[in-house]
Parts: sequence; C-alpha cells; structure tokens
Amino acid sequence: SPQADGFLGYTTEDWLSSTDFLRERVHPHDLGRALGAWRGISSSGRRYQVEFRFQKTDGSYAMLCENGVVLKDGSGKPTICGVLKDISQRHAQVEAQKHLHRQQMEAAHEAGKAEIAKSVLHNIGNVLTSLNVSAKLHVEKLAASRGVNLGKAAKLLRENEENLAKFFKDSPQGRRLPAYLISVSD
Repeated sequence: SPQADGFLGYTTEDWLSSTDFLRERVHPHDLGRALGAWRGISSSGRRYQVEFRFQKTDGSYAMLCENGVVLKDGSGKPTICGVLKDISQRHAQVEAQKHLHRQQMEAAHEAGKAEIAKSVLHNIGNVLTSLNVSAKLHVEKLAASRGVNLGKAAKLLRENEENLAKFFKDSPQGRRLPAYLISVSD
C-alpha cells in the first residue's frame, strides 16, 4: 500500500521486500504472541487483533496494533488483509498510568504502615507512662513507710545476737526496736 511509504522509517519497497520483513522486526519478547495470532487467523478466517513492539529504522521500537482478517481469493487461496497502527503514544500513556497507580498504591501502603506505627508507639508511650507513675507511687510509699529502716534493725540484731537480752534492756536502740518491728508489721 502507498500509505506504508515512510511508516516507521521504511519505504514501500522495504515492506514488500520479503515475507519475513514484518516477523524479523517484531521484538523478540512479543514474537511468540504475534506468531500465534497470525497462525490462528490463517486457519480460522476470523478477524484478529494483536499488539507488538516493532523495530523502526533508527533501532528504537514502536508499539503497533494490527487489525486484520483472512480473505480468500477466487481460487480459495487465503490472504491476510490487515492494518498496522502506531499506538506508541497511547501505550506510553497506559504504562504511565499503571506506574502512577503503583506509586499511589505504594504511598497508601506506606501511609498505612506509618499510621500503625504511630498507634503502636502511642500505646507503648501510654504503657511506659503508667509504669513510670506506678513506680513513682511505690517509691514514695516505700519512702514514707517505716519499713525502710528494717535493714538497720536487722544489722543491730546481728551485731548484738550474742547478748540480745542485754541489748533490749540496756540500749536505747534495743528498747525501741520491738516497738518499731511491731509498727512495721501493721
């Protein structure tokens, strides 16, 4: 077709030069899918559509969409009749939208993780504050308690264990010690 002249940098003669011209320029990752579509239509006679990357004369790839059908001539010989359309721009937009969607999903996921972390840290902070208040109350209660001097009382008893009766009778500390121990136990 004369419209093929200049399409993707090729002349009409280039397009008509070989039956393998199109297949040789399809991107290797897309070739199997394209060949499958072309083989399937040659036997079925149905319409087909296939998208594939195609190498341009400058070596870069364009995304093409081919729509076609198999027509039979008067003798019944099948001929593929198709139209190639460069959809590179549309394909790039779709890929950009997919990329943007992935970024948005990742951002939402990260925001969710940050919210969970914030909540966990808040809860940990509450627990630590409660522990701190409880510890402070216990320290204050112990400080106000008469039980703080139990160690001193035990030391006095150890120092005087050889002669406790004399210690309780003659020493001012010894005379106060039983009353102290009774008050601490209450």
